[in-house]
Amino acid sequence: MIRRLTLLLFLAAVLPARAATLADETQAFLNVIAISGREEDAAQFILTRLGGLSTTRDGFGNVVLTVGSGEPRRLVACALG
Repeated sequence: MIRRLTLLLFLAAVLPARAATLADETQAFLNVIAISGREEDAAQFILTRLGGLSTTRDGFGNVVLTVGSGEPRRLVACALG
């Protein structure tokens, strides 16, 4: 639960303002079934929310978002399962 909240707070910080509230987004994400090892639906949910941003999927199915360029580089990792 803490991991999901961390992920949602990160997304709220990088996403442009939307009509939906953080509470609405949290509830929508919590309604996604994401059994450990089968997080495809959760990853797809996140991809749709990041529409228009520089997102890719790596070989393991992880969602990768790149913001900006240059140095220093920072990594934010949020587990889905």
